[in-house]
Amino acid sequence: MAGCPVHGLRNWGIVGGAEKRLLKWLLFGRNSGIEISSALQDRQKLPYFSDCGVIYRVYLVLDSGWSQMSEDLLLKAERRSKLGTVDSKRLRGAGRVPANIYGLGQPGESVSLCSEAIGKLVATRSSVVDVELEGTVNKAVVQELQWDVFSTAVQHVDLRRVDPAGRATVDVKLELRGDPVGLKDGGALRPLMKTVSINCPDYRVPKSIVVRIGGLKIGDAIKASDLQLPEHAQLETPADAVVVELYDPRKAV
Repeated sequence: MAGCPVHGLRNWGIVGGAEKRLLKWLLFGRNSGIEISSALQDRQKLPYFSDCGVIYRVYLVLDSGWSQMSEDLLLKAERRSKLGTVDSKRLRGAGRVPANIYGLGQPGESVSLCSEAIGKLVATRSSVVDVELEGTVNKAVVQELQWDVFSTAVQHVDLRRVDPAGRATVDVKLELRGDPVGLKDGGALRPLMKTVSINCPDYRVPKSIVVRIGGLKIGDAIKASDLQLPEHAQLETPADAVVVELYDPRKAV
């Protein structure tokens, strides 16, 4: 993307103060006067950047200290005019990966994707992508990756179209993480729920929801409304339901 100030920016991991200042300069200019925390409240201010047909939109979750991609990878596909082993080898030699996209009652399409884009797909462990073919964009999930036995190269990709509006209500396992600070004061942990009910896109059902309990003191509790849900997920469990609490066993009846 010509002129984009963050063209070529790679994936961000842990983001410290120096990196935040650098990102602010890259995104908004040295003398912009825009604080990164306030600017991020309006994601429209954040530019896109692209590389090899993969388009990212970047934003930071500053209060949790890490960065993430807010949009799915956009893979630009090209229709295959020829099929077969010979043409597949030709495509791989030209830096492209043969792929199929099917589902949602539409005809299957034989396409090719940029191999570097597929490398980024693997590196980011993305399971949901947007696939653009001749101006039409479909939401899809990565159904299968076929690997070269003797290398780390992806040889073929199967993509299944999904309905972007499709949703489901599911029970998701809760995963407790951390050691409550109140344990050293004699507190005892009492988990009251093993799962929580959420409504989310049926192609984005999380394996678990993390509950961070490290800050709990005696008398503290975490309710369902306190949980950090995945993007696009809505809580179905009653908001005031107690998930876990730290109590004083000396006062227990």
